[in-house]
Amino acid sequence: MSWVIWITGLPGSGKTTLARGAVQALASRGIRVSLIEFPEIYRSLVPEPHGSEAEHEVVHRALVSMAKALSDSGVPVVVDAAAPRRAWRDLARRTVKCFAEVQLTCPPEVCGTRERATRWGLVAEGGGPRPGTAAPPELATAYEYSLRPDLTIPTDIKTIWIAVDEVVRLALGLHRQVSGPPRD
Repeated sequence: MSWVIWITGLPGSGKTTLARGAVQALASRGIRVSLIEFPEIYRSLVPEPHGSEAEHEVVHRALVSMAKALSDSGVPVVVDAAAPRRAWRDLARRTVKCFAEVQLTCPPEVCGTRERATRWGLVAEGGGPRPGTAAPPELATAYEYSLRPDLTIPTDIKTIWIAVDEVVRLALGLHRQVSGPPRD
């Protein structure tokens, strides 16, 4: 048995950057972690997406099942998925024996700017709109914040390095919890 850390937050809050940074930092400490990223699983399971609630339900349940199977097999897991419905993350908490949820917080306008810059390349250096670009789609997400996160990180305030360090400390604590005390 191992552990699962689910990193959640609004689109643009820094989930992917944080998840990848934490996985790399843990690898440098000799802990190999499987990273499950929502977009990759979504594309794999839904080759012709319509963005329906049913599609999202299936993909999030698949994320929970994958994380549980890996954890039960002794593989530590970091899940990078907004999972805007709290019920999906609560399902993971109930299903996975050693689970922690990391809630990223960030003002929606900051997340929107980040997301537009990343997804559509529409933000010019300095933060204004890039000349000659159309208005991006609005980033409206009905996101339900966690009622009991194991760790909350305000990504508009903390640097990525501090955030990665906090997730690594959480992971090391979970790792000790499932590994037991060191043997002499």
